[in-house]
Amino acid sequence: MSLVDSAPASLELLDIAGRRIWSSDISSPSRGLREVSLESLPRTGLYFLRLTQGPRTTSTKSLHLRR
Repeated sequence: MSLVDSAPASLELLDIAGRRIWSSDISSPSRGLREVSLESLPRTGLYFLRLTQGPRTTSTKSLHLRR
């Protein structure tokens, strides 16, 4: 996922049922790619990441395997 400009953005992590597990506001972003660590997730599962910046929303799946 990538930021398109320097406008404020938010990133959410949702479980398979659509419940928000984690969220973060990005108030002073810079354009380009960001890295987010999902190491603190409580269990193995399929999650969805949703990035919202202005009117633009992008989502992707993330499979977390707990070791």
